[in-house]
Amino acid sequence: MQPLLNANITQPDHYVKGRSIEPLDVIESWKLMHHVACALKYICRAGHKDCERTDLEKANFYLDRFLRIGTSARSDCYMNKRNISVEKVAQDWRLNTSLELAIMHIHSATRSTSPFYIEEAKKAINIRLKQLKIITQQNAANENSKSLAKGKKK
Repeated sequence: MQPLLNANITQPDHYVKGRSIEPLDVIESWKLMHHVACALKYICRAGHKDCERTDLEKANFYLDRFLRIGTSARSDCYMNKRNISVEKVAQDWRLNTSLELAIMHIHSATRSTSPFYIEEAKKAINIRLKQLKIITQQNAANENSKSLAKGKKK
């Protein structure tokens, strides 16, 4: 008899809270290989568990590893469950345009042996990382301005 698993193990909030499509369902539907599946999970949870930047850098790490082994992004080890579209996933996960583009390329990689789509997914993730860097710099500048303004008032 299999032990009962609690929701923290089977449905952690950073993957499912406020969503109807779980990453595991997408991985099985798209039949993703391990490295690409890990990248998809980090994109899904970006900003929901750890820092968004850290999660996206981890996604890129797994895509880099995948590119080094140079196999197909598709695995035939999954039973085909249901067909989940990129659009449904992006909407359900509330992804911005860059990350929607990244998962679109990940999905396209399942139909090709070329590294092109994985490289394009990495580019899309890097665009989001650059956006986050700019946001961080703007927030720091705003905080600095507020501190200077408070200093002048004294």
